[in-house]
Amino acid sequence: MKNIIFIISLLFSMTLAFAQEINVPVVINKTFETQINAFKDCENIVWSKNENNYVATYDKKSIRNITSFSMEGRIVENLEKTDLETLSENVLNYIDENYPKAKVMQCFSQSSETAPNRSVVEIKLKGISYQLFFRPDGTFHYEVELK
Repeated sequence: MKNIIFIISLLFSMTLAFAQEINVPVVINKTFETQINAFKDCENIVWSKNENNYVATYDKKSIRNITSFSMEGRIVENLEKTDLETLSENVLNYIDENYPKAKVMQCFSQSSETAPNRSVVEIKLKGISYQLFFRPDGTFHYEVELK
């Protein structure tokens, strides 16, 4: 009985810890509401914060999005989850030719201040995950090993 009470109290305290709200500055919230959620079609919005940015993860029209905002409220980057089939032929051919044994984990369309309309593909090969970045024309740009 003591073990059950301990487990319940532990789960309750963990739930409270994860449910704490991020205090999003007004300027960032205003950008989100006017530029991202203008039609009130975003659901499951979860905010987080890293060293330099506030990050909103949300579903828009049932599609997972991740948007990073600068401390001043500018949109720094947006990632929108896409299907493998929506990637350009150049991207698909590159993956088939250079990573034939890799498993595609997820795909994103990325737009940022420095690289608009780029495809990002996460693959897993021999237990290691990589993100592959492609230019707007579908040519390979670079890869990053995920830790």
